[in-house]
Amino acid sequence: MSFLSDLVVSKCKELGPDKAAEFFGVGEGLVRQWIAGSKPVSLAAVDKVFSPASEGFAGVSWEGKKVMLMLPWYKTTHPLTAFCLLALLDRTKMGAAMEFGDAMIAHARNRLLDTLVNSGVEHGFFLDDDMIVPCGNPGWFNRYTGLAVPEPFAGLNTLDRLVSHKKSLVSGLYFQRKEGGRPVYLEGLMDGTAGEMEAREARTAPRDFIKETEWAGTGCLLVHRSVPLAIREKMPWLAPQAPGEAWHYFSSASDATIQRLPDVAAELTASLKEFSETGEVGALERRVGDAAFRIGEIAGASTKANRLNDGEDAVFGRRAKVCGHPTFVDFGIVCGHLGGKVYATK
Repeated sequence: MSFLSDLVVSKCKELGPDKAAEFFGVGEGLVRQWIAGSKPVSLAAVDKVFSPASEGFAGVSWEGKKVMLMLPWYKTTHPLTAFCLLALLDRTKMGAAMEFGDAMIAHARNRLLDTLVNSGVEHGFFLDDDMIVPCGNPGWFNRYTGLAVPEPFAGLNTLDRLVSHKKSLVSGLYFQRKEGGRPVYLEGLMDGTAGEMEAREARTAPRDFIKETEWAGTGCLLVHRSVPLAIREKMPWLAPQAPGEAWHYFSSASDATIQRLPDVAAELTASLKEFSETGEVGALERRVGDAAFRIGEIAGASTKANRLNDGEDAVFGRRAKVCGHPTFVDFGIVCGHLGGKVYATK
């Protein structure tokens, strides 16, 4: 029962003897004896730590937590992913939030970032339901991924490593779920020779190197709370549009159009006002022509910045960069990306 006792003692230290006594419904003297190890922890106290009534998900206390594990899971997760999560979890420092069952992954990520902002926790860590990340056990990691990652990289704790960089956005390195898959960040997915060269470079990992990029996959991504706050401040059009909605950090939208079209509308309004006052058709035609040209420019910029084949990770990374938070990829954290394969006689 030592592991469970340690959880109770950690909770007591986190709360302090007086508040822990109130939490567990015992005397302060007994709490001090638990902490000192002079009195065994009761089963009732262990049950209290895990009791949904004491710390249910909806009413979880984030006080003192440093990292929120953010799980945008859809239907099921792989046992290897679940094991990584358990190995990384430290209840004294971490809380967890899940958005489950929404086929629109952007919705789940949006809600989780709102939870991070509202909690006041410093960092959020996205872990998708198909990721295997280094979790402090090199033998286990290499056995189940087949990656043969050399130590000490296979034995890293992904969260400790990503936090240590002191960056507001930093991702582990992982590849597409197919044979010969590309690394999931902007340069690694580019077409042509440049993308192929970047993929070869990425396959030299692991090494002690972080690379700045425009965006990276969000399957293993550490996000500082300052990122969603900056997006809220600089991109107010992403605010909820209906009751119950989250901020649209990851949702596709033509940001360039939304930002610039009001200026064109104001220009056209001024042109009409001038025409009503002067009756000069030529001036009106010129100003309308200028506005039409600007609309064309905006449409082109919008198409370029919001390509239809971009995922929510690219959308979020670009917004974060505009708001002063570039993304980095850690070549020291090599992740496994679970996919599907049919096994038969060959």
